Amino acid sequence: MAFRPALILRGAATACGFAALAGCGHDAPYTFAVEPSSGPFQAGQMARLTFNLGDDLDPAWLPDGSAFLYTSERTDRIDHDRCFALMAATGGTVLRRICNTAPAADDSLDVFGYASPGPAGRLAFVYTTFDLRRLTPYRSRDLVVGTLDSPLTRTDRLYDFPYKAPGGFPHYGASHIRWLSPTSFVYTGITDHYPEPCKDCRPDALTPIQLVVVDFSAGPVTRPLPNTIYASSVVSPDPDTVLYTVLGDSRVYRQSISTGMTDVAFDFGFGVIARDIDLRGDRLVAVVGGDVNLVLLPGLGYVQYDDGGEVHVVSRLAGTDSVVNRGGPLLRHLALSPDGRVLLAESNVGGSWDIWRVELP
Repeated sequence: MAFRPALILRGAATACGFAALAGCGHDAPYTFAVEPSSGPFQAGQMARLTFNLGDDLDPAWLPDGSAFLYTSERTDRIDHDRCFALMAATGGTVLRRICNTAPAADDSLDVFGYASPGPAGRLAFVYTTFDLRRLTPYRSRDLVVGTLDSPLTRTDRLYDFPYKAPGGFPHYGASHIRWLSPTSFVYTGITDHYPEPCKDCRPDALTPIQLVVVDFSAGPVTRPLPNTIYASSVVSPDPDTVLYTVLGDSRVYRQSISTGMTDVAFDFGFGVIARDIDLRGDRLVAVVGGDVNLVLLPGLGYVQYDDGGEVHVVSRLAGTDSVVNRGGPLLRHLALSPDGRVLLAESNVGGSWDIWRVELP
């Protein structure tokens, strides 16, 4: 697969082509038997749901669409831990927080990240501890599968990072965890960098490494997916198919997990960067263009700094590609509701990241 860097552009992309998204002839994508959300917003209207003085990040829907989890910075704590917060689908007050409040944890920054609620009440996530200093590597990091009811007391730590799947490349964390079955999921292996303070350095520098499939029915057993180097986001329409984006690329790729066959599912057009895809049934969403910058840091490799972009909504059946936030706040890290009608995303308006909700037309 060719690595195709994109220009730094703001504005809508032009769709260059569309291939069917129905995963290489396999069964239909996952569906969920849920009622449509009944929030107080008009279709297409954007509403800010969180007003934390710190950052609120990475929203993820519960499978029934009734609520969502996200990572919330605790500015009321001296260590600024980042905990999971649970909020109703239409917003409002926080229903529950998941934190490590043990006294022994007060000397570290504890981060619950990349929540992925799954089948049978399971919850996959990444748990990281840092020293209380900026720009320093993590103290420990685990890939965890627990339950939403008891995420801390009944957990299965699949493995510690850094990790190297057999035949793959070493990576130091995980993002975009997507369930394939009740006992397996795929994620994007990542490496985070902690450059010395400088004019152009940022502490959130991440390099995606490749996609990794984890089966923990007996193991865990892990394997990297071929031709997924620099895969920046991933979604699974069925247990044997993944769609993914690549650093600096405008295309959405599709791969059969069992055969490794890969093709292009959609192309947003040369000169733009596509990322943060999600899919429900016929509806594909992606962040395209905007304030995104692909740079090569000496000794670190490619890093894609991302402060959000335009959200494209693609319909396979209608053959359409529309933008939902043109002229509005830039968005990133998308989460499409199980019924495909509501979009959650991050946006930075006022100096910190918050969760926003968009009801799609």
